[in-house]
Amino acid sequence: PELMEALATRPDADQVWAWVKRQAPARRVALEAAGRILAVRHAGATGSAYDGHLGHLRVDFVRRFGTRHTWSASRLETYRTCPFFFFVGKVLGLEPREEPEQGLDARQLGTIYHRIFEHLYQTPAVEDPTDLDQLLDALPDVAQAILDEAPQREGFRETAWWAQTRAEIVENVRRSLEALADLQGDFVPHWQEAAFGLQGQRPLVVRDGEDHFRLRGFIDRVDRTPDGQVRVIDYKTAGPYDFKNYAILQGKKL
Repeated sequence: PELMEALATRPDADQVWAWVKRQAPARRVALEAAGRILAVRHAGATGSAYDGHLGHLRVDFVRRFGTRHTWSASRLETYRTCPFFFFVGKVLGLEPREEPEQGLDARQLGTIYHRIFEHLYQTPAVEDPTDLDQLLDALPDVAQAILDEAPQREGFRETAWWAQTRAEIVENVRRSLEALADLQGDFVPHWQEAAFGLQGQRPLVVRDGEDHFRLRGFIDRVDRTPDGQVRVIDYKTAGPYDFKNYAILQGKKL
């Protein structure tokens, strides 16, 4: 690797370059690009793309993220929190190299919880979604089916901790159902995983004066009352400390 990287500064090494072209054509393209970057930097030039000036990408950015682009809430959160992190992750498509850890990550865990709630309220065993006893009676069977397929569906290997994690998930869902029942009032679950901007549904258009952007996503649950009141419920695995008022007002938690 050191020799090939050194070639980036020696474009006159014709014989070696010919060998690289035969043996590693893709690497030669990368090395030639590296050579151009080094040449610009060694010449002391400023204001180029290699110094972080991305004006030449303006047209591409407008095409990809202009007014016709439909955003997800998570991408807006990322951009609002750190535009450079958005550029690295969402534009360049780079990901951090993370060390393997035991247990489920937040995305996998959140998906499992969402699937249990969605299927629980839609199972034929629950005739009345406001009846806590029916929900609790149906929970073991619904949860078992989803948890049984979770390792293959979410892409993780079952280890000794999985049995304990399964029990914790079911217990957390049970406690959540009881907490929701205490807040039920006249509200009745009406929609589960309601899509907007996806699955053929129109996006939400957020306007601020002449500016606007389009938003897509899923609403975990929508409840309604007989007189037309609506309540939106968003299931979260994180604690309430992640959702302070200032974070919501600043657009960092949407």
